[in-house]
Amino acid sequence: MNKLSPTKKLTLGAMCIALTMLALFAAANIKVMKIASYFLSGVFIFALTYERAYVMAILAFLASCGIGFLIIADKVMLVPYIALIGHYGIFKDFISEKIQDKFVAFVVRMLYCNLFFAIAAVLGIFVFSADVAEYLQGYKLWVVVGVFEAAFIGNDLLMSAVRMFYATRIRSALVGK
Repeated sequence: MNKLSPTKKLTLGAMCIALTMLALFAAANIKVMKIASYFLSGVFIFALTYERAYVMAILAFLASCGIGFLIIADKVMLVPYIALIGHYGIFKDFISEKIQDKFVAFVVRMLYCNLFFAIAAVLGIFVFSADVAEYLQGYKLWVVVGVFEAAFIGNDLLMSAVRMFYATRIRSALVGK
């Protein structure tokens, strides 16, 4: 893997921000495929993390958050991206690189998802005054937790597949060999 020049890092960062903003705008304004749009908003960062440009990836995430506050009318629609989706890809690649045992890395990633989801839920309840009981009416807590764990696992597997697709099909066109 070649080391990227600062110009290529900056260009990849700008592309990630632009594509992320398109996906977030779609998630905020289009009722159909909202989950897919949120997922896509977290995927574009792989162009930077695959090249181990973690600082640029964090800067791209922060810039996407800032620009999102400027262009997305309903700020609540940014909460999923800011709370977990936007930075999970950075953490996933970083942890996968640092922890060689795949099972331990997976457990750490799931703990990360649970921690940031819990923080988002607490913020939703106390800052945005979300009525969680209304949304979960009639569901047992263990069912809700199981559904979210399955969603986190599915998200992790899909992100791995997208990362592999980027590495084998897209990367050479963006940064060369």
